[in-house]
Amino acid sequence: MRSSRVRAACAAALFLGVLSFYPAYAQSQSHAGLQLLSGVGYHTNGRTPSVLIGLEYVATSREGSIFSGMDEKRIALHVSDVLSFDKTARTYTLGVEGAWHRRQGVFQLGAEGSLYLRRGAAGWARIAGFGARGVTGRVQGNLGLDYVENAFSTFPWFLKDLNGVAPRDGDDSFFRATVSVSALVLPAYNLIWSQEIRWRKPVSDRGGNLAMATGPEFWLGDGRLATQAGVLLKPDGVRPLVQVRYELLNGEGRRNFYLAAASASVEGDGPVLYGWWETENEGIGLAAAVRLEGTTEGGLNPAVYFSIQPKF
Repeated sequence: MRSSRVRAACAAALFLGVLSFYPAYAQSQSHAGLQLLSGVGYHTNGRTPSVLIGLEYVATSREGSIFSGMDEKRIALHVSDVLSFDKTARTYTLGVEGAWHRRQGVFQLGAEGSLYLRRGAAGWARIAGFGARGVTGRVQGNLGLDYVENAFSTFPWFLKDLNGVAPRDGDDSFFRATVSVSALVLPAYNLIWSQEIRWRKPVSDRGGNLAMATGPEFWLGDGRLATQAGVLLKPDGVRPLVQVRYELLNGEGRRNFYLAAASASVEGDGPVLYGWWETENEGIGLAAAVRLEGTTEGGLNPAVYFSIQPKF
């Protein structure tokens, strides 16, 4: 009898403790501040490296509770200037970004969008994008849509600007879409099955490139290793496609690592290797990336860049 009273008292204390923390979780939080942007990058399309200098004004808000669900909103205003070391090329960028995320239990839903206006030697160019992500139980889905007008613009200094696809200098305007779905099919073995579709179509052409791949994914510690096989459909024929991807995404600590290799891509004819690393805290963000793309002549088209993002 005494032990049951003790357990009841402990349960009551725990319940009261949770209730005491509930107001703190239910309160809304907001933050706004400036983030400086700087970076150095090199691409074979340019004769010398380029430097990026800019800033973003970022405002975020979070409201809700662990019981009713958490809503997070973010909006950012972007301005930057990219200048080559030999001063032969320069690109100004103005942009706005917005994002919304909701979490409630095992359910997650998010959407984000961006619009950039960039001015270079060829005039003004518009870049617009939309993305959505949903998680329910063992199933996760992602959607990405982009429009890139005149890819002369600038380096993709951050992962959100690139998403694994690097436009080539002087490339025609194009539309791009990515759809991926993954599901945990064997929880005892951490086995995930995923499908991915990538589509890229130049505005001036009727045809486009379509890549479809599917295969298993495995949890390796905090990361996921995916091996996929499929086909690449191009106007000049069909090609086999094999790709391997390792992904380590830590949303809370913001230490992300991404490495992917494919026998072909929707952007070019040759194989491609792409790697990304970033870390972020309250004071500063660091990121580095490398992309190696094979050319039709058997060479490599490399791009390497490093960025620093101080926050105030």
